[in-house]
Amino acid sequence: MSTCSMAKKALDSLLSRLPVEQGVRFDLHDQGGDNTAFAVVDESEDDPLLEALYTDPEHRRRGLAMKLLDAVAGEYPEKLSLKPSPYEEVAGEEPPMSKEQLMLLYKAFGFCDDPDNPERMLRDGGQPTAEGV
Repeated sequence: MSTCSMAKKALDSLLSRLPVEQGVRFDLHDQGGDNTAFAVVDESEDDPLLEALYTDPEHRRRGLAMKLLDAVAGEYPEKLSLKPSPYEEVAGEEPPMSKEQLMLLYKAFGFCDDPDNPERMLRDGGQPTAEGV
């Protein structure tokens, strides 16, 4: 088994998929089973919309958001869209990234500006994943 497929198998064992009202919530857990990051995808629109991508502050700067985004993009290989918007201040905590920083992150991951909707970004199938960046 290649290193890449072993890493994917390890990630899959730490990832759970839960149905929510209009789509799917992806939870990424640590070895102890604690939730470290999550993403929510709304499947009610024509293109699946990544509505939330969040990493627990204690687990940031470890590449978990990119791993989770890679897993989510793998579930939607044809097309995935998002509205880059940082979390608002929560309990006195500054947002971890500005909107401009988020857009750069998503562009590095293969998302591009949506020509039909300036508030959105798209990732079409065939774009590189985090492993390809």
